[in-house]
Amino acid sequence: MTPEDPYVCLCLAVRESEIRTAIAEGADSVARVGGMCEAGTACQSCHPQLRELLREHAAKQLARSRAPESLRQISLFDDVVEPGRRTNTPSGSHKR
Repeated sequence: MTPEDPYVCLCLAVRESEIRTAIAEGADSVARVGGMCEAGTACQSCHPQLRELLREHAAKQLARSRAPESLRQISLFDDVVEPGRRTNTPSGSHKR
């Protein structure tokens, strides 16, 4: 294991770079990341790290003023814009 490209999913030996590639290619949820590179499909202990990588990608898109690629990312954008704020409003709703 190299410090520059650590394993995120230890069960299936999936490196961070593979996960970032899956996210860049359209994986917008933990389940989709797993479907593309198998990360998180075994014991699921890496799910918090996968969610963090998804949030990081969403934050970069927001910084570039890009619209979310899917409705699933809207909840990630909400966390970036207003960390810790939770509402009962469904994700993607324009009514707050």
